[in-house]
Amino acid sequence: MISFLQGTIVTLSILCFASSCTKKPVIVQVEETQPSETTSPVIPAATKKEEPTVILVEAEPFEPSEETPVNTVEAEQQKLIIQQIDKDNFKIGGIKLNKKTKEITFAAEIGNPQDIIEYLLVSQHGKIHESLLTTKIRPLHLNIALKLIGYEESKELFRILGEDFMMTDKYHQETADTKKAARFNIFISWKKDGTEHSYHINELILNDTTQKHAEIQPYIYGGSYLRQGRYQADLTGDIIAIFIDRGAVANFSNKGNDDDTIWFSNTKRLPDADTKLTITLKQHQPKAQ
Repeated sequence: MISFLQGTIVTLSILCFASSCTKKPVIVQVEETQPSETTSPVIPAATKKEEPTVILVEAEPFEPSEETPVNTVEAEQQKLIIQQIDKDNFKIGGIKLNKKTKEITFAAEIGNPQDIIEYLLVSQHGKIHESLLTTKIRPLHLNIALKLIGYEESKELFRILGEDFMMTDKYHQETADTKKAARFNIFISWKKDGTEHSYHINELILNDTTQKHAEIQPYIYGGSYLRQGRYQADLTGDIIAIFIDRGAVANFSNKGNDDDTIWFSNTKRLPDADTKLTITLKQHQPKAQ
């Protein structure tokens, strides 16, 4: 588990991120500066002395595209400032995380409420026409937040690639501990006329075959991957997929996640398009057997 150490504002220089980092992140280099009066930033550090693996992060908002030169991306994706809000709460870009409750929260908006949806959440340069929700957060920041809290990537939903990079019939095998550490539930909330509304996000997803909302199941953190040194989820804007996408940060775990024709928005439960939404990721707690 990663600990949070109080101290000065730090700039972290990091080596790698995403699916290439399967162990907990550790600091490679720290450059100290004076803290402001309003923030008390922290240094994330690993508690285990294992092989050094770390996550590549940055300080300023940056959204590369497919056409962005690799050297530009590498120059931008070097630093990250993590701000401490109070004893347990921290902020990375537009994301807040609580190290005690292991919850992650951020703002979102309604995306495409009418047609078939293949994504639950995309960034503003993602596939908005195929997504239930959109957000201004950066996919990489969510990946970092999940790692800092202690989530582990699980590739169980993805088929193993052969030597020719074509998918085989075999799936990645993960341990029970890894599967447990990769799962989280997603909740959505908003206020209307002074009343708080809150649902598990699957209650807003309609299965066209059953005409019922999606079964309440956790989502699986896959971590996306690197493509020519760039973080794939940042390039595409795909954050959480309903139709399995190994390039997304996380995926829908329900039966039917391999079918891109049956999932729609549950418009009867959706708020108005201009409603301010809050998304909360909570650690999944399996039911006792």
